[in-house]
Amino acid sequence: MLTAGFTYNIPPWGSGRLGEGWQFNTIATFTSGSPFTITTGTDASGTGVRSDRPNLVGDPYAGIVQPTTTPLSVQYFNPAAFAAPTPGTFGNLERNALYGPGFKSVDVSVFKTTKLSGGSSLQLRLEIFNLFNTINWANPGAVLGTSTTFGVITNTRNANNAPGIGAGEPFNVQLAAKVIF
Repeated sequence: MLTAGFTYNIPPWGSGRLGEGWQFNTIATFTSGSPFTITTGTDASGTGVRSDRPNLVGDPYAGIVQPTTTPLSVQYFNPAAFAAPTPGTFGNLERNALYGPGFKSVDVSVFKTTKLSGGSSLQLRLEIFNLFNTINWANPGAVLGTSTTFGVITNTRNANNAPGIGAGEPFNVQLAAKVIF
């Protein structure tokens, strides 16, 4: 994970209050994908846990075909690279064997602070989130028995929690006014 921030107080320019109190900010976040575990969704081992792992039988990143029936999804790995273990055995795939897609976001903001009477001030804020409108996908479906979602990504990282805001969401702009006293 790499996170870097930058704040720059723009020197006063011109005459009067319009040219002072400006600030430029940016924060950039880049992460590699988070690990996830593929399970069979069955109890092949007979332990009663129902989270057995499958056998790895091929390259999960070879021969990927993108789905045509669901336009807002991405086939992330090849489902044919995994097979259910024979009854009474455990699969050979280790826990957290695969990593999901990475995350990239650059946020910027511009603030204008104007001093008011009595020691208070008014701050006008323009904040831009995910400036380059990067799609930040969530991890794919990881249960072998689900034929339509296994290996398929159908959501962004934050799609179910707070649609429209937060990590993984599309380009957003926010305007705000803040009284500081």
